[in-house]
Parts: sequence; C-alpha cells; structure tokens
Amino acid sequence: MQPAPQPCEPNTSASAWYLRWNWQRAALIGLVVVALVEGYIAVFRRDNDFLFHRNLGTAFLQGDPYGNSGEWYPVGRVMLNAGLAALDYRLSRGVSYALAIASLVGCWMMWRRMAQATRPAERTVDVAAGVATCWLLLPFIVRDLDECGLQLFLLFFLTAGAWAVMRGRNMQGGCWLALAATFKLTPLMCLPFLVWKRRWAAAAWMGLFIVGWNLAPAMFVGWETTLVCNQKWLACMRESAKVIDPAANAVEQAKPHNLSLAGTVGRYTQTYPPGHSLYVDHPAFVQFGQFTPLAAKRTYQGLLLLLGLFLAWHFRRRWLPPSVYDSSLPPSPSTSLTSADAAPEWAIVCLLGALLSPVCWKQHLMVALPCLFLVLRCELTSPHRTPWRIASLIVIALTVYGARHGFVGQSFSIVLLSYKVDTFAMLLLSVLLFTMPSSEMTKENTHTLAIHSSHKSPIQLSKAQAA
Repeated sequence: MQPAPQPCEPNTSASAWYLRWNWQRAALIGLVVVALVEGYIAVFRRDNDFLFHRNLGTAFLQGDPYGNSGEWYPVGRVMLNAGLAALDYRLSRGVSYALAIASLVGCWMMWRRMAQATRPAERTVDVAAGVATCWLLLPFIVRDLDECGLQLFLLFFLTAGAWAVMRGRNMQGGCWLALAATFKLTPLMCLPFLVWKRRWAAAAWMGLFIVGWNLAPAMFVGWETTLVCNQKWLACMRESAKVIDPAANAVEQAKPHNLSLAGTVGRYTQTYPPGHSLYVDHPAFVQFGQFTPLAAKRTYQGLLLLLGLFLAWHFRRRWLPPSVYDSSLPPSPSTSLTSADAAPEWAIVCLLGALLSPVCWKQHLMVALPCLFLVLRCELTSPHRTPWRIASLIVIALTVYGARHGFVGQSFSIVLLSYKVDTFAMLLLSVLLFTMPSSEMTKENTHTLAIHSSHKSPIQLSKAQAA
C-alpha cells in the first residue's frame, strides 16, 4: 500500500493572522465596499470605452457592423457588443458590472481548482491568496471596473477555456478560447500554444470555433455583409503589420500610457522630439536610445524570437493528464515526473496576451491576476520563504500603487507610465512564477491529488488515505 502524500502546509502555524477568519472577513468586507462604491461610479458616473463598444453594438443591430468604426476588432466581437446595446444604457452598464464581479469570483474558483490539483492546501490559504491578489492589484481591477469589467470577461473566457482543456473537455475549451480570441486578438496565441503542448483536439476545436464565431454574424446581418466585414478586418490587420515604429499602432495615436512590450522597446531604444505624442514635457522624462524606427522594430522582433525560444523550451513537456484535474476520470498511467503542471504555464500565456498586444492599457493587465494568485499561494504553502521573492512582491505592490496619479500627481504619473514601470512589475511577476518550486507529482499520488482537488481538505484527505 502506497503511503499517502502529504498535503502542502502553510509555512506558519494555522494561527497565522492571514489565515484567521476575522482578518479574511475584514479584507473581504473591504473588497465588497470597494465593489459597491465603484459600482455606483461605473454605472452612473462613467462613459469611457464601454460607450464606444456599445456604439459598435448599436451599428451591428442596425445592420452595419463597422458603421461606427472598430474595423480592428473581428466582426464576431462587434456581434458580442450588440449585447451591450440591447438594453437601456445605464441598465446595460449595471448588468455588465454585475457579470464582471461574478466573472472575478468564477475565475478564483477555477484557478483554485487548478492549483489544488497539484499543490493541495487548506481553503483558508486559497482565500488568503485570492484576497491578497485582489488588494495588491486593486488599481488595475478598479480601472477595469470603471469600464464595467470588459477585461474581466476576457480573463473569464481564458480561464474557462483553460479549465476545460485541462479536464479533457476539448470542444468546450476550444469554444471558450475561440471566444477569447474573438473578443481580443492576442489570445489567438493559445492556438499555437495548444499545438506545442500536443493538445491536438483542443487546438482543432479552437480553430473551428474561431471561424464559427466570426461567421455567426451572418445570421443577423447577412452572409455578404459578414464576408465584407471580415475582409475589412483582414485589411486592417495588414495595415497594422506595416507599422514600423514598435511604439506606434494603426488604430490610434501612440501614447505614453501604452504598457505593451512593443511600446517598452520603443521607449528605451528611440528618442522622440518635443511635440511628439510620446514625448513628455517634464524634467524627469529622460530618453535613452537613438535607434531608427526600423532598428527599434528589429530589436523588438529579436526580443520576441528569444522570448519564443525560451518559452518553447520551458513549455516543452506535456501537461499532466486530465485525471489529475478531474476526479471523475480514472487515473492515467502516463503521469510521470516529467509531466508539466498546466496552471502556471497557462497563467503566463494569459499575461502575455496583454503584454504582446500592440496596445496595452493598465486595465488590460487584469489578466495578471492568475499569475499573482499562484505566486502568493505558493508563498503561503512553501516551507521556506526566500527573501528576494518577498522583496519582489513588495516592489510589485509599490509599483502598482505608487505609479498612480492619486499618489504622485497627474503629470508625474504620466512620466512613470512612460518608463513602463507597470510593465517591468509584470515581468518581475512572471519571473516569480517561472521560479516557483515544482509541486511533487508522481504516478502513485496522481489519483489522490485528483480526489483532493474535488474540494476535500488536506485533513479529510489524510483520513481517507489512512482508512
């Protein structure tokens, strides 16, 4: 009889303050208060990009999907925007806000299940990690909730797709991931990622559903209009590919607020003259490189190549079998120490979906929530804490909060945005995720961990194994 695997325990006693319900309850109440106050502001006091997407939906309902511009979005996304235009404006914002909050809770539940499959921990640890994640990235969350949670929807699609694929629900996962790639283009990277991980069925379903989501508008606006819209979108993508300056894009005027990797490379390799949209008239604004736009673009392309090679090497192992994540499936004999845990890898893909986009505003960094949740959860369940990892988390927190105009003023916050400090904070977070200690996974404990992931606590699991 194989000995029962020991569940991961917090590196402090069960009486640690962050594991006590009174502290967790206070932190949760604080988040609820923030959500209620922000809900009133977002629903009744804001317009922002939500109104833009609603206008796209209005044009779709009128039979002209790109009648209010937006050709850089797939026509399937414009069809989804029609849901925002189907209700009264403020009611639509309220419904969207409520769904965004539900999506945030749903994402926590799914990522908790993913993490529990290979790194079991008490529920109090998951709650502590989830609450700390929300508080640490609260400025990003609030900024997205200002727009009624549009990026939270994207994170939910990516999370639901990942959770389905991990459990072997390939068609369901392909549908969710195709919806994410239709909602915003950069999640299209999930398709080659699935191919690289040899998840052929999920990749095939994702490809089919991408076509399906972008041909579905034909049911509402007609086949010919749908084809024309897809042609316009492809033409817009070709024009975007012709842009030379990595800090620029074909959609709108370049801004210092762009936190993408491309914008970061452009910022540190080029010098912009006064009057340029990327020049900030402030004493603290310093420029560095003297590259031409073409040289800067080649530098960015080289960086992407190196990043791609690194990720390909790091992600070369197959994922653990679906039975690890779904206790209803029989254990797979293919599980081995060379198998990879899918959760951290998928969290990196979610984050890169924002950073590799030509345009990345701070609300787009909402997709970093899974990365931080897994890192914090690992720290709470690790037997030893490494000083540099704790220091890195402090740096990330100071950056996320300290770079906001409410702390440093409007003009200096733009200077900090131009230096892409948030981008570097997210890259540091990815380093923490890449360097997490591996969870123990063997053939003998695969089924036990799968049982544990079905909400049994470590104490219950140990008793069940002993019996």
